[in-house]
Amino acid sequence: MVEFLPLLALAGLAAGYLLGVIAPEEISSGRKYFRALLRVFGSITVGLLLFFLWNINVALITVYFLISSSLIFWKKRTMVLEIVLYALLLLPLFLLQTYLQPTLTSILFLYGLPLGTLIYETQKRS
Repeated sequence: MVEFLPLLALAGLAAGYLLGVIAPEEISSGRKYFRALLRVFGSITVGLLLFFLWNINVALITVYFLISSSLIFWKKRTMVLEIVLYALLLLPLFLLQTYLQPTLTSILFLYGLPLGTLIYETQKRS
C-alpha cells in the first residue's frame, strides 16, 4: 500500500485538471484563490517536511527549506516552475517513514488540486 502513496499524491494533479475541464467558467474568477491555495498548501508541506525530516541532516534540510520556500513565494511563477516545485515537494515522500507518508500524501494531493486546475487554464489559453 505504501508504494502507491506517491501515485495518490500525483492524482491531485489529475483531479485538478479534471476540475478545470468540468467547470472552466469558474477558473477565471477563482484564479487568485487557486494561487493562494498553492502558497498555503506549499507552506504547510514545507513546514511538515521540516518537522518530519529535521533529524536526518540539518544542513540538507535547511537548504531544502530555503529553496522550496523561495520557490513558493516567488513573484513570477510559471507552470514549469510550479511543476518543478511540485516534484521538489514530492521527492521527500520517499525519505519519510511509512507512518508519516499518508499525512504528506494528503497535503500533496490537496496541493495538486489547484495546480492541476491552473495547468488546465494555462493550456487552454495557449
